[in-house]
Amino acid sequence: MPPDLICGQCVRVPPVYERARCGLEYEFPADELIRSIKYRAALHWIPPLASSASAEFNALLDGYQPEDVCLVPVPLHRRKACQRGFNQAAAIALALAAPRRFAVESQLLFRAKATRPQAALAPESRRENMREAFVADQGRLERLRRKRSVSIIVLIDDVMTTGATADECTRALKAADPALTVLAFALARKSQC
Repeated sequence: MPPDLICGQCVRVPPVYERARCGLEYEFPADELIRSIKYRAALHWIPPLASSASAEFNALLDGYQPEDVCLVPVPLHRRKACQRGFNQAAAIALALAAPRRFAVESQLLFRAKATRPQAALAPESRRENMREAFVADQGRLERLRRKRSVSIIVLIDDVMTTGATADECTRALKAADPALTVLAFALARKSQC
């Protein structure tokens, strides 16, 4: 989607985050590769997917200096993280950060409550499922802002559908620091249209 166009979902329910981009459509082969990352620990697919998505990622951050930007992966609940053994969003963030040397902060956001998998829910149920699911570590955020001139947080996830997860993460971050600019990036976009 060209950068000056707004999707129908965002017109109906304006997002809390400032802007979002996704690198790929959630269709074959990206959908199969992302599912293999999440459910079969096929982390070797992250670098080629991140490389394929890099043009959109770079477009999202065009004009921002690396020292102003910090990538924050969408966190898993600790129970899910223990079951899976990794957070795919954190691995994606590291792959995207490396070429431009962006900071990655995996301990800035926490999933405060276990939620049902979003993929199993109807679009209208996703916002309620995510409500108050995340909490920002205000002390860590303050230290990050003192250490670097970070003013831009980029939420990183594997798939974006309705934007409900990114909205709730943004609410948590802005509760800790209303002056932050929060952007969202996902490897793939699953269209609801």
